[in-house]
Parts: sequence; C-alpha cells; structure tokens
Amino acid sequence: MNDISICIPTYNRAGFLVQCLTHLSGFSDQRFEIVIGNNASTDETDEMVQPFLSTFRRIVYLRHDENIGFARNMDSILRRASRNYIYILNDDDFVFEQALMLAASLLRSNHAMVAVVGRYLSLRTLDPLLKMNSADAIASTIKKEAFPALLDNLSLCDGHPIIRRDTFQKNVLIWIELAPLFLSILICCSMVIL
Repeated sequence: MNDISICIPTYNRAGFLVQCLTHLSGFSDQRFEIVIGNNASTDETDEMVQPFLSTFRRIVYLRHDENIGFARNMDSILRRASRNYIYILNDDDFVFEQALMLAASLLRSNHAMVAVVGRYLSLRTLDPLLKMNSADAIASTIKKEAFPALLDNLSLCDGHPIIRRDTFQKNVLIWIELAPLFLSILICCSMVIL
C-alpha cells in the first residue's frame, strides 16, 4: 500500500470524514498516503481531523481559506499526491483494503492501464465492519479511444477511480478528457469500492 495516495475532498461533513478516516485507520497496511482537501468548511472539520494527523504515517491536510469549488479542491489534492497511484475517495465513502490492493496490483501488472474503477455501496447504508471478498472480481480494460463512449454509458464505470499519478500529472489533456466522467461519478455516486 506504500504506492497509494488516498485523496479525500471535504466540505462541511466532519462526521462523515471522521467515519471515513476511522475506517482507514483500521487497515492492516498503513503505508498509504492520505491527502485531504478541506474546502473552507465552517463546521468542526479542522478540530475533528487533528487526532488523525498523528494516527497515520503520512497525511497531508490542506485547508483552503475560501471555498474554491469542488473541481479546484479536487485538483489541489490530486496535485499534492506523491505516490504512484491516486485513489479518489469522497469523505462519506468507505474503501476496502483488499479492493485497493487488487486495483493497485492490476495497475502494477499492466503498465498500459491508466485507471481502475470499481463498483460502490453507500456509506449511509453500509456496515463498516463488512468484509469483502474480491476473489470473483473481474477486470476490464478500456482503451483511450473509448473514453467518449464511457461518457454516454456511465453504468460501465460507476465508482471512484484509482489512477496513475504520473498519467494525471504529466498528461493534463487526458484528465481534461476524463474530468466530465470523474466529476459526474463523484457528484452522483456516494459509494464504496467492491
């Protein structure tokens, strides 16, 4: 897990963020990086995050002085990520350790693959102690030429992506092409990777 940055945008949802961070603190492999972007929350987010700053090995907490909007907040945390793979996680979501490990292993094994996306379940209805079995997971690859088709059929890709950091940071045009897809997913789906 030392090659994963978990990027979490947040705004005025301290309670959900605490649940999310508490869940991450239970992972057996704590070598991942967490990058939180607080988009000028007016609730108790700052105070609630403080204990977690010493809980995790590597955590970056960005607090914007003013609300810069969802897209710019997301961009700021993606650019601060330092690990090989960036995982986008909303503050009201859970991700399962096995699922992250599976996604990262898929990226490690196929250098032509730039992103892996899973399906999700809502944190609001999910038992946080639920254990997932990824033995029957299926991986599909989608070529760059197929990105426009994804925009027309979001059911193919309804989760949060784990992407190669160097692809995002070196190829901003790819991000611009994918941004409508990722933003649609992030805004419309509050779910957890299976």
